[in-house]
Amino acid sequence: MPFLPEFIAIAVVVVALLLFIISKIANNSAAYKSGKLALLDQYQQLRARSNKLQDKMSSYIMENHVSNEPFMDGYTYGDFLKHLQKNHIKHLSDKNYTRIKNTNNRVVLNTAKTMLKEQELKLDDVAQKMKQLGLTDRATTLLPSGQD
Repeated sequence: MPFLPEFIAIAVVVVALLLFIISKIANNSAAYKSGKLALLDQYQQLRARSNKLQDKMSSYIMENHVSNEPFMDGYTYGDFLKHLQKNHIKHLSDKNYTRIKNTNNRVVLNTAKTMLKEQELKLDDVAQKMKQLGLTDRATTLLPSGQD
């Protein structure tokens, strides 16, 4: 029995080392890397799309002086633009992009994938509302990956 604590400590170290090696092998697979690159590409495309929609809304507000005029869903044009900007900062910021880029944690990447799907739907909705006003063109209503 005097060797039991040493045996447990060695077993824990060996198991931790094996888990580390397995995770390194799994994260270096071609499928994993291509999936992560696709996720990062989708993130950048959604960022660009969000910025373009914000620019279109901002330009419309400035040109037509409608900042305090009612827009939709209880928002004024100015409030809606602020909502778009806050959403962009919360979900599509450089900080979030860097966090996703620098992680190999599959839970974080799956969460990011889900968040990007939600953002895509929100941007589709915003583009549709803006299209009703004639504020968007085809480029802002495309899906992030360029698919129709």
